[in-house]
Amino acid sequence: MENSRNSSSLRESYLDEKELQKTQELFAKLDVDKNGFITITELQKGLSAKGLRITTEKAKRLVGRGDDDLDGRLSFQEFVTVMNVLKRSTATSISGGKAQPRDSLPRGPIT
Repeated sequence: MENSRNSSSLRESYLDEKELQKTQELFAKLDVDKNGFITITELQKGLSAKGLRITTEKAKRLVGRGDDDLDGRLSFQEFVTVMNVLKRSTATSISGGKAQPRDSLPRGPIT
């Protein structure tokens, strides 16, 4: 059963149509084994291939921001949630608002 937050994340997206399309393309590239989920390892390897190296801890925190079912990986809907959080954080910091620091938003335990 789909979490209500997941089902509403696409409808309440901060991403416009073009950004949502790019998010789908990025998800497909990161999902190396094509099982419909992005793992912490896939996230790290995919970002590293783009020249963005992140630690395992940072990858866990990033996944934790959208991992509603706490399975340690991101479905597409959960990935959209993460992208929305990142976009909202960036927009808030640019506008001078008071957003929580990105690293202070972990959701749950990742094993």
